[in-house]
Amino acid sequence: MAPSGAMFFFLLILGLSSSPGDPLRPCCLNDGSCFDLTEALCATVGGSVSNASSCADAQCEAVGACCTSGLNCSEGVSESECSDIGGTWMGAASDCIPVPCPFEGACCLPDGTCFSEDADLCRQAGGFPRGLETSCDEINCLGACCLSDSCAETLSFEECVAQGGDLQGFGSVCPNTCQQVVTDVVQGPWGLPGIQELSAPPFDDHGGYRVPTSTTIEINGRTWTALRLRNLGDSPISTDAVLLTEMLLGGAAFVVENQTIACCPGECLPPLESCTFGGTFQSEGEVTQVDPVWPLEVFARSVAEYTAPGSIEFSQYPVLGELSIRITTTFEVLGGCCLCDGSCSLTTEALCDTAGGVWSGEESPCLPSCLPIGSCCLDCGSVCLPETTETDCSKLSGQWLGPCSTCASGCVPMQACVLCDGTCVDLSDETECIKLNGQWIEDCAVCAEITAAAFGACCICNEPCQTATLSGCDDLRGTWLGGCSDCAVAPCGGQGACCLCGPVEECAPLDEGDCHALGGRWLGDCVSCATDSCRPVSVCETQFYGCQEGVLEADCRQCRGSTWGTPGEDCDCLLENPTFDNPPGPCCLSDGRCTEHNLRDCSELGGQFQCQLQPPNGDPYLATCEALAVECSPIIACCLPDQSCRTLSPVQCLNSGGFGEPGCENAASCLTPVCCLDDGSCLTLPESACGLVGGRSRGKSCAPAICGRDIRRANIQKGR
Repeated sequence: MAPSGAMFFFLLILGLSSSPGDPLRPCCLNDGSCFDLTEALCATVGGSVSNASSCADAQCEAVGACCTSGLNCSEGVSESECSDIGGTWMGAASDCIPVPCPFEGACCLPDGTCFSEDADLCRQAGGFPRGLETSCDEINCLGACCLSDSCAETLSFEECVAQGGDLQGFGSVCPNTCQQVVTDVVQGPWGLPGIQELSAPPFDDHGGYRVPTSTTIEINGRTWTALRLRNLGDSPISTDAVLLTEMLLGGAAFVVENQTIACCPGECLPPLESCTFGGTFQSEGEVTQVDPVWPLEVFARSVAEYTAPGSIEFSQYPVLGELSIRITTTFEVLGGCCLCDGSCSLTTEALCDTAGGVWSGEESPCLPSCLPIGSCCLDCGSVCLPETTETDCSKLSGQWLGPCSTCASGCVPMQACVLCDGTCVDLSDETECIKLNGQWIEDCAVCAEITAAAFGACCICNEPCQTATLSGCDDLRGTWLGGCSDCAVAPCGGQGACCLCGPVEECAPLDEGDCHALGGRWLGDCVSCATDSCRPVSVCETQFYGCQEGVLEADCRQCRGSTWGTPGEDCDCLLENPTFDNPPGPCCLSDGRCTEHNLRDCSELGGQFQCQLQPPNGDPYLATCEALAVECSPIIACCLPDQSCRTLSPVQCLNSGGFGEPGCENAASCLTPVCCLDDGSCLTLPESACGLVGGRSRGKSCAPAICGRDIRRANIQKGR
């Protein structure tokens, strides 16, 4: 084969430098070409001398680099020879420098299939490199996958992710506990010396329901180094060299090899010859760290040193590092834990059990349904139910001892103690209540179950003073002297209600003599002062009976054509004052009799002033019952719909929409009485109508506590 122009020029230069007389021999070059050269020149250009007589007869075969396993590379190997040893021939005249061997290995795709590919190209295809020189025949691209309630051992990456599972690594089996996720990654290859930075893999906390507890990283590090030594001198040389390989994690070595290598003993490498020290040198090591501090750094190097004298060419190829990494992250699964105080927190099942809570399951949220639980005492403490809500305890008519209470110490039920100012405290001992001058509530009741009210002295007409609540005193038709008042010093006696003079009359509990001495309007013996007992009085200008003083507006309005003045006008309430212009007139009393009284006195007597009758000769002092031939019909005290009280005949009262109310003529209040039915409901009915429906009359207003359970009043009336 004729040499190329470059090769011919090169051979020409060499031919000129050769010794004359040296015989020419057929020289087979690496590319398969043949030239007639001297043996020395053939060796110089890296050819081999053929045994044929000439190039025409020589059968030259191209040789080049042959890549075998372990990233080993051999030079001067024919294609057939390379195939025989299971290698990959890199082409005619190819050399092991720079590295021609492909950096390939098994590549697992997300669907579980596998093919051989360069690591970078594998990643670009969305795959996972499994390391240099790995084979799909020996690599399992499937693995275990922890699902919500089971574990499958032969799922691909895609299948596991699609089912919301946790990967356990390629070729893995199901672990003892599925509370872990495994990440397999290959980092590299990269040229040495160099550093690789390792970062923590992303962790899916499932919205805060997973908490990592520990991370373990397992690193398998590998290096590859090939050497070639060429003797460029004219005498044999030694091949002794030193190869140092190390790999460090955070400064601590986990791969260390320091070895002396040689191609042959002694000064054995002839001139213009080369050696590769028997192939590629590999180093490998493993290291494990628990709960590392991210990021991590791995430094690797592989350094060869040749120190013998001589003219040489010393090369390293390839110098590579690779890390196979498995990161296992264990985690705890949180869920809502309802505690005995009604609070809820996200915690593990074990911690929830330790705290005595109720765990609602893995990845369950905290819900408003968490309620406080505690012990429930039934039958006044003879029976105890543990872990009961207040609502459930109430349904059983039990006494709930509060959040987090237990039955271990037995039931010591609390009972309500009402203090005189109306406050209520739950105590366990009656003596404690007595020390506080409180009222001890029976029937195992607690403050939450009753309506507490203040209690004090209740003056009852012509009877001893009693301690009662305001409503209880009203039921007794007594006068309540206020919360915490004491019967021992209460000013009770034969008193009644007295309206004292003023723009708005003020009611005071006085006896009749004191009331008149103060110019007051006497409402009657044993009548109590209600909040609206006294109402404004003023002058009343009548049509026929002049100016009437100290008259209620309602009494004035019953006289047609009358005008009621400003409250308190011309009023000093001294009825004996001769200056009062209060002429008498006919007054029909409730029993049907007719007497002569002024308008105010007639009203106080429960009578009906006959102001519509015109006096003889216009003189009111001549208007006597006899002179006017007055015929009176029986009248009653009538409470009208506007809550005023008037003396009317029964027919007039009924036609006016009113009802008869005993004592209405003295108590200037006509609020419709309250009727409490057996079921606790409240109606506004007169006392007579209330009795017809089986109720009981109580108070004047349907306040929330009027008809409800009122144990205090019962106990107070019992003298407790």
